[in-house]
Amino acid sequence: MIPYPDITEKADRRWTSPLLDRLVAPGLPDDELDDLVGALQAVSDPRSFGPLEAVLCNTERPARIRNAAGSHSCGSTFECSPLSCNHAAERTEVNEHCLLDDLGEAYRLAALFSRPEEGYEPGPYFVVEVWRRDAAAS
Repeated sequence: MIPYPDITEKADRRWTSPLLDRLVAPGLPDDELDDLVGALQAVSDPRSFGPLEAVLCNTERPARIRNAAGSHSCGSTFECSPLSCNHAAERTEVNEHCLLDDLGEAYRLAALFSRPEEGYEPGPYFVVEVWRRDAAAS
């Protein structure tokens, strides 16, 4: 038995690996899933980001598990985009970096991705501008 309240209260990162293992265990009940997500959010262990991203992007996993992985990792940092993670780039024009060159299209897609019925991970989604520093200009 995983002591979710204790892990959450103490933000005990020693439980990161067992929590990740439990997330992908077959037959995880919904009520336990909520406790597990809360514990993962509390520990906020950087070692969990790679495994959680792998769960989030694995379309063979059940949607509720993928959403749980995404809900943990949604914080103050940007993560993978539905353009790459959900293969939306296969249905829209992107550049060689899997980014959009058209601002209007970026806003349209952010709104589309934010609608739960469209099947993307839960938002919120943001439109950001990406700049590259030219090494010769530095």
